[in-house]
Amino acid sequence: MSVTVSWNLHDRIIHVKLEGNLLKDELDPSNQIIAQYVREGQPPVHVIVDAVQLDKFPMDLKQFSGSKVYLREPNMGKLVIISKQSVFVRFFASVISQAAHIEMQMFDDMDSGLAYLQRVDGSVRV
Repeated sequence: MSVTVSWNLHDRIIHVKLEGNLLKDELDPSNQIIAQYVREGQPPVHVIVDAVQLDKFPMDLKQFSGSKVYLREPNMGKLVIISKQSVFVRFFASVISQAAHIEMQMFDDMDSGLAYLQRVDGSVRV
């Protein structure tokens, strides 16, 4: 499986790790799990998507953006994407965040993403 969902900081920061070739049929189940975590966490619940080891993902933008149910959850905080990928991946993530009306930031490494969350949310201690 190329999607792993876990708590980076219990009840506050969700870590979503994407590896290898992400398949279309993996999106809905993992997004439902993320939505459940966001609902059960202490708001705001931030999501870090670690796509450093992602090789390939579904290219259907409409389908991909529609599957991100967790972005519409009331407890949702910031979305952080960790990726050293191409300009296209960055553009793709930007379009998704704009369509969902959610603030997103992109970083090349996890430490920078976590430092950003600490700066914007003083209650987060990692």
